[in-house]
Amino acid sequence: MTAAGIAGMHHSLSELLILILVFGTASVLGDSVNYWFGAFIVKQLDRIPFLRKHLNGEFASKVADNLHPRRWLLFLVLGRFIPFVRTIVPLVAHRLGLAFHSYVKMALFASFLWSTVMVSIGYYAGHLELPTEWLIGLIVVGAIVVIFTLRHPAFRQYILDLLTK
Repeated sequence: MTAAGIAGMHHSLSELLILILVFGTASVLGDSVNYWFGAFIVKQLDRIPFLRKHLNGEFASKVADNLHPRRWLLFLVLGRFIPFVRTIVPLVAHRLGLAFHSYVKMALFASFLWSTVMVSIGYYAGHLELPTEWLIGLIVVGAIVVIFTLRHPAFRQYILDLLTK
């Protein structure tokens, strides 16, 4: 968003489009590498009995059995927008048996949607002339709201129900 904010100060639409393309492409490439690297790592971790017991536990099998195939795209898009979940989504997609060609198609959509939203926010925030104190305050308040929302058990259950039903 910082790079897009700088492009926004110049009012350069071509810089905005280049940033969206670069970040979207980097995101897809990173997800593809993570998909295959995750497969390798999970195979190695399955050799350790303690980890195999916990990685192949009840929760993983419950998610694998209940994740509706029509919800994969929603799973990938939501995962793209949640910071720490973003790195785990390709691992989980491989672990739950999503074919790579299907995964790449959905990852393309999710990655370019994510890059468009994030770069556009930075681009248009670059046009704003807010006092620095306000901007920092807005970021802090927004972060607190997001953290409390994600930590609320009802919200997490809603997301699980959304993905599995």
